[in-house]
Amino acid sequence: MVALLLLAGSCVMAATDWADCSHRADWLHHPVVGDPSFDAFSRYPGNPIYTGTPPYEWPVNGTLFRDPKSGNWYAYVSLYPKGYWPAGPTRLLRSKNDGATWEDFGLVIVGNKDAFDGDGVRPGATCDASIAVDERGYHVAYGWAKPDNSDGGIAYAFAESPEGPFVRDTKPIHAESAQPLLAPGYKRAYASSIIRRAHDWLILASMSTPGNAGGTWAFIGMTAPEARGPYSPPIFLRSPQQDAWAPQPLEFFPAFVHDAYVYAPLTSVAANRGYHVIYRAPIEDAHRPGAWQVWQDGSVFHAEANAWESHGIWGQAMAGFVDPKGRFRILYPSRNVEGIGTINIAEREWEKPYRNGFHLSAPNASSLALLLRNFTTFKLEAALESNGPWRATWGRRGPLGADRAAADAGASPLCARSMTELQFAAADWTLSTYSDEGVATIVAHGARTADDSNGTLIVKQEADSVTLEWNGVTLGQFEQRAPTGGIGLVADKGTCIHVTRFSVEGDDTPCSLFLLPVEGLLGAGSPDKEWEIATGFRYGGGFLGSKEGARAKWSFTGRRIRVWAPRGPALGEAELHLDGETVGRVSFHAPELLPAAPLWDSQNLTPGYHALAMVRVSGAMPVDAVEVFP
Repeated sequence: MVALLLLAGSCVMAATDWADCSHRADWLHHPVVGDPSFDAFSRYPGNPIYTGTPPYEWPVNGTLFRDPKSGNWYAYVSLYPKGYWPAGPTRLLRSKNDGATWEDFGLVIVGNKDAFDGDGVRPGATCDASIAVDERGYHVAYGWAKPDNSDGGIAYAFAESPEGPFVRDTKPIHAESAQPLLAPGYKRAYASSIIRRAHDWLILASMSTPGNAGGTWAFIGMTAPEARGPYSPPIFLRSPQQDAWAPQPLEFFPAFVHDAYVYAPLTSVAANRGYHVIYRAPIEDAHRPGAWQVWQDGSVFHAEANAWESHGIWGQAMAGFVDPKGRFRILYPSRNVEGIGTINIAEREWEKPYRNGFHLSAPNASSLALLLRNFTTFKLEAALESNGPWRATWGRRGPLGADRAAADAGASPLCARSMTELQFAAADWTLSTYSDEGVATIVAHGARTADDSNGTLIVKQEADSVTLEWNGVTLGQFEQRAPTGGIGLVADKGTCIHVTRFSVEGDDTPCSLFLLPVEGLLGAGSPDKEWEIATGFRYGGGFLGSKEGARAKWSFTGRRIRVWAPRGPALGEAELHLDGETVGRVSFHAPELLPAAPLWDSQNLTPGYHALAMVRVSGAMPVDAVEVFP
């Protein structure tokens, strides 16, 4: 699965600065591999406003609430220990001066050993709280779990003030133990947001497998006549099992309301957590799946190389509100260099989500920023600042995809194929080429000075040679035939790059991108353990599904997609669904083994968000690469 922003290519004769935010959609935006961020957020000087302490070293989730009565800000912080379990209570912070300083109100929603969260000996979890207000008071939906996580869900509390005391209902809104298993394995609802509507109440939440073990994540809604319930069964608003566009692996929490809309941020749970989708829907229609539309996708918040946020966003997405002055104020969780959780504040103008220049952040794994254009001969001028090792890449034709169909995924090693790469390490630089099989050949190598981590890179690729220049000093001219492919940057693990100019002079042509087989499993929420690993696919390995209902899915943005696969005597047939419509079948059967080739082509589509699902009909269904076109 992948979410790609692809636009039709056009011939560019003069230099174009692709770091201008008007070109944001001309870059790859992938939930795992990488995502340059043009967001306009700035940090508060007082960060962090809270840092975890034993036994709750990971305060990784929180919500930010502006009280319409007093104007005070309240941060409801979820307390977790390292490793998340056993999860703890909710802590409250208050600011009377628009987030400049904060008071700690201590624990405000706490478990009880004798309540539904307890086991008679220990209290359970009472965290991930959200709050809504009406004329009666303040209504809270929060997450609960038994101390051993054997049961959990969503619960309700009420207070006459946003500072409490909060009176918990004696029964939960939702309990995993009372929830029938929903195909293919959904049971635990968690990470909820409570929304007041004109005539009823809405809870938006995440839903996953028993015990929130992960592997597949859905965004759900539940409605009720009163804030405390009873609530309807879960309504699937977005999930990988639907045929609609739904990038994976993404997890929701929390929602916020502005004007007549409710906004739902979802964050990638890959290693870097740098990719986001923000859906929105009219508040009164937000219980209907069809009412939700994509408002922003791709990175909408970047990580910086600050000691208090060295892990980037950690936990779910940013939480916030739009104030009366039109400023979007957010709370974001992270972890510091010691691995302890922190809670932080940032802001931007609501009407101006992007600015020129982009950040490429790799707090936990490498991250790729790739232009969705092909170049052969060109001149690149990139002005950037970096706190660690990074790489420039061009002539890139290799595949894209995750290293596994699970949380904390990083880029597959297969991504390092078919390209030229200039690596800037701490003390030296290296120019290398990578073959279609991933074999690296060093072309040139040299030393760097200790004070040149920031500056301007010039790459001049001519028909038979390439010239490299860094900060006005020529590194050399080297024989190299011009390869046709993409141009981009890679931030190595731990590196944050700020690019202020990325100017390319040269003719560009349309490109196509190959997505690895694991993307089909990830996009369908299908664990790879349910598939047989096989060889003979376009990039070596692939997957075979022989179970009834075996399904793969790719979410993409573009105007065309092609399905590649091998054919053979043991392979069968699959049905294809494009944006929910059946578009035919594809046969993988042949009397003898045949190498991977394109077997189905969507032809031209209306440019935009699309989803292609492939469902087994007979025999073994191979999941190989797909090719996505601008």
